[in-house]
Amino acid sequence: MPDKTFRKKVQKFVAQRELPLEIFRELHGRGRYVTRQVVEEEEVTHNRQFATSRFVGLGKIALGAVDTTTGLLKDDRYHDLGMSRYFSAFDTTIEPELPSYPGGLVAVGKLIWAPDATMDKLSTPFEQIDPRLEEEMRLLGPGKVADLRSLAKRDHIAVGMPGARRTSQVATLSVLREMYAFAEANDIEYLAAGLEPEAWPDYYLRFRGGVELMHAEGLSMQFPGIQGDQVGIRMPIKESYQRYKEATLVGPLSMRALRLMMMEYYAHKVPSYQAKGGARLTPADILLILS
Repeated sequence: MPDKTFRKKVQKFVAQRELPLEIFRELHGRGRYVTRQVVEEEEVTHNRQFATSRFVGLGKIALGAVDTTTGLLKDDRYHDLGMSRYFSAFDTTIEPELPSYPGGLVAVGKLIWAPDATMDKLSTPFEQIDPRLEEEMRLLGPGKVADLRSLAKRDHIAVGMPGARRTSQVATLSVLREMYAFAEANDIEYLAAGLEPEAWPDYYLRFRGGVELMHAEGLSMQFPGIQGDQVGIRMPIKESYQRYKEATLVGPLSMRALRLMMMEYYAHKVPSYQAKGGARLTPADILLILS
C-alpha cells in the first residue's frame, strides 16, 4: 500500500486538475498534448535544436560538438543521409514557438532508419552487444531495426507562462506512441536504444515484457557522440507497442485512466518511492489515493 506522502503528492496533482488534462490526450486523442511526426524543414530544425540543447545541458553531448550559430550538431551524418525521422509533442496550453505549431514544443524524439538499411548502417554499436543476440538480429535483414534516439522532454515551463508547471512523462510516452505506430506501419521489428543506467529500472517497470537488455547485466555500451556509459536495450515492436496499447486503449475508460496514472505517478513522478522498494500500485491503490 502506498505511503501517505505518496498519496498526498498524487492528490496535489489531481487538485490542480493536471491529472485529467494529462490523460485526456492519451485516451481520446485530443486535449493537452498533440504529437506528430514532423517533416517541414523549420519544424525539423527546431526539433533538432531542442534535443541538442537538452542533451548538452545534461552533459551527454559535448558543447564543442555543437555549432553555436545554428544550435545543431556539427556532424549529424544520419540527418544528412536522410535517415532521421523526427517526432514532436506539443502542449496546447502554452504559446507555440512557430506559427505551424498547435502549442509549445515539450518533447521530441527521432528514429534512425531506412527501408534498405542494415544494422551496420545504424548508429547503435551492435558489435558491443551479446554475440548471440547480434547474430539473431542480423538475420532479420534490412529495414527491420531502427535506432531510437534523442528522446527528451522539457524539464519545466518558465513560471509566468500560461499553464506553467513541469512537463509530464505522458508527453514522452506520446512521442513513443508515434514512434511505435511508425515502426508498425513500416514493418520494423525492433527499436534499439541507449539509456542512462539509472533509467533502466524505470523502463523495465513500464515496458516489462516489451524491453530487454542487449548485453549482460552490469555491462554498458559506448554510443558514438554520447558522453558516458549507456545501457543498451531493444524494444520488440509487437510486445512493447501492444503493452502501450493495452494500457491506453483496452478496457473501460476508467481502467485505462488508472493504468496511465500508474505509469505517470509511480514510474516517473515518485522515483524515490520506487527506489525504496515500494510495491507496484494496483488500481485499488489509485482509487484510494483519489478518494
